[in-house]
Amino acid sequence: MKEINMQTKLDAFTEAFKSVVLSTVSKEGTPYASYTPFIKHESAYYLLMASQATHYQNVISNQKVSLLFIEDESKAKSIFFRERLIYTATAEEVEISPPLREKLSKELGQMIDQLIQMHFVLVKTTIIQGQFIIGPGAAYLVDEQQKIATQMTGGHKSK
Repeated sequence: MKEINMQTKLDAFTEAFKSVVLSTVSKEGTPYASYTPFIKHESAYYLLMASQATHYQNVISNQKVSLLFIEDESKAKSIFFRERLIYTATAEEVEISPPLREKLSKELGQMIDQLIQMHFVLVKTTIIQGQFIIGPGAAYLVDEQQKIATQMTGGHKSK
């Protein structure tokens, strides 16, 4: 029963977010942290990026990314135990199909058409694995289907 509750919590966790903290790596191996607006469509996260942005250039040269959804500090019970979901993923630029464009406009606002004209692109992520951390001793490994795989023990390291 506990796993079902954790899965429900995981499924609902990203619904309050319109942007995600993004970690990318340059072709020289330099890490870069940023953020970008996103939508979730089916099981993929689609990131809206300026084609001139550093994080986009990094995605083109190195498709490995990390996504971080983290509880707002002002809403956290403790600064040490903010709820968070971290995904390791691959990323690739995709065409902005009519259904995706409609969903972008609905969820992120009518400015989407203007941004697309300004050379913003859509990047699709494919989840490899994740970690869902909700407090001390309450960390879960998440599989590529975004399902709770197991409770993690011995710290927050994935195996």
